[in-house]
Amino acid sequence: MKIVTIGPFPPLRGGISDFHYALFKQLSKNNDVSVINFKKLYPNILFPGKTQYQDKKVNNDNVYSVINPINIFTWFRVKK
Repeated sequence: MKIVTIGPFPPLRGGISDFHYALFKQLSKNNDVSVINFKKLYPNILFPGKTQYQDKKVNNDNVYSVINPINIFTWFRVKK
């Protein structure tokens, strides 16, 4: 089965990103899973910490970091 998920994914940090990675690993065991990831979650001026990225890198050809939550035109690009 082919599955596409959309949401935060490593190297973005946070609990939702970690959960999405765990979900991806489990679904990938029996399915063809692709991930549409965010380029970043917050604009730099609004981000309270030093970085919104973690050291964890996921080497997978099925992860596409294309969504910018501030730029609505990237959502149309994903739709195509």
